Amino acid sequence: MRLVFKKRPKLKLVIYKYTTNHPTPVQTTIMAAKNQQTKVIISTKDILEAYEEHGNDFVVIDIDNIRPYQTYAQYISVHIKKASGEVVPVRFWKMSSSGITVSSRISEPEKRRFAAIRMGLSLYNKNEDGEDEENDNCAALKLLCEAVEAQLEKMKAEGLFTTDKKKSKKVDDKKYRPVYLINTDVVTPMQTQAYDKEKEEYVDIENPRFWISIPKKRFYKDNEKRHEEEHYEDKYYVDEDGQPTEKPIMTYLFDPAFLNIDDFVHRKVSGKNIVRKSFKKLGESEGLQMDNTTIHKLIPKGSAIIGNFRFEITVSARQCKLDVSLTGMCHVRVGDDSYSEYDNVDEDELEAFGSKHAKLLKPKEAEEEVEEDDGDDFEDDM
Repeated sequence: MRLVFKKRPKLKLVIYKYTTNHPTPVQTTIMAAKNQQTKVIISTKDILEAYEEHGNDFVVIDIDNIRPYQTYAQYISVHIKKASGEVVPVRFWKMSSSGITVSSRISEPEKRRFAAIRMGLSLYNKNEDGEDEENDNCAALKLLCEAVEAQLEKMKAEGLFTTDKKKSKKVDDKKYRPVYLINTDVVTPMQTQAYDKEKEEYVDIENPRFWISIPKKRFYKDNEKRHEEEHYEDKYYVDEDGQPTEKPIMTYLFDPAFLNIDDFVHRKVSGKNIVRKSFKKLGESEGLQMDNTTIHKLIPKGSAIIGNFRFEITVSARQCKLDVSLTGMCHVRVGDDSYSEYDNVDEDELEAFGSKHAKLLKPKEAEEEVEEDDGDDFEDDM
């Protein structure tokens, strides 16, 4: 018999450095969020309950893990402290069955100033009886906007930020203080004022408006055909005076998929005696492809949507902004206000959404139709 002796592994000497620097409560909650193996899906109910328990502290801004993009953009994650006290990194926010109602018209391509597209939502809409009805998803969105703004302004007041990169010094555990941000002018998607042409000044509006991003599609599956951008009808974006600029309007697809709740076929589930609805994409039956040049026709004002939100703070040379966008599968009931003429929604929720919007809610009219003015389109070059 031959004996084989294995070498003992070399012992590693580990020296622990003692420090009296204990993590702050905010650092502790962020570390707890990092220890989560995966990001979680939160609901509208989670946000409402979290605010009820913690106030504006239900938002935890992760300033120690800022993700830079080249030299002109930064991204900051926003975690949520649930009512239980658990801090979770968010994968996305799943809307309640109330969905949302589009309260603004998306401009025609040749009337836009920027490539980025935003969709307007309102806190209140008119129900069938003509009464104001608060949307719970927008109510939660309002709390998120107010909490993020309050937290960022508090950090600014405490001197936690600097716009001078040379002043940001490494202190310990790879942390820098003050934290370098390209810009510290805090902005959220919530609009609470509008310009009054008669008074020639900005006035408060009773019904807050929220401007939601519809991000460009950047990632494709292996079996998916990539979209080739084209110059749309030889047209260009316009300036503040509505005159064409030298920036061409290039076609692009969206990250969220928009499905028509009223346009479907029944398909049998493979290997099972089950038949399910298979919803068609918006525009499919009309022979239109949903992109930045057709969205104003396919999702008119008054349309109802159920799907998911995603949110993070984006910092550019212009502002430090909470960006909220649609993501995953979005089911739409198309409104009748037009110019010309991750699928996680279960069947019960979709049925509740369809029942609620059997008769579409009418967007509560503002004193004047307000188009959002946002020049942050640096994402289009990423």
